[in-house]
Amino acid sequence: KTNFDGAMFEELNEVGLKVVVRNPQGKNMATLSQKNTKAIFGVGLETLAARGVVLFIQELGFHDSIFEGYSEISINALWSGKPSPTSFNRLIKDTLSYANSLQNFSFSHTPRQGNALA
Repeated sequence: KTNFDGAMFEELNEVGLKVVVRNPQGKNMATLSQKNTKAIFGVGLETLAARGVVLFIQELGFHDSIFEGYSEISINALWSGKPSPTSFNRLIKDTLSYANSLQNFSFSHTPRQGNALA
């Protein structure tokens, strides 16, 4: 299971990605914390985080994962393949394209308190 979260650092004009990858027994397998100066916010930030976490899983050489994020809008768009708002259409398509190269994957919404580890 892979928990991810996008974060804004307004005072630095930066955004970040935090990721925790765990095996089926709950043991931490990998973590990632990354900052970027790209100014994207809200649903777009969470969708960008989803794309980043899929790429991270691929780089680690894993072939499957359940991706858990707290943005219900972003997760629903990834499930349906139909982004809302449509301005994030390209991010959704990119994320699904990368995810489709995995053997098995799913996206799951988890409330922010359930995603506290990331």
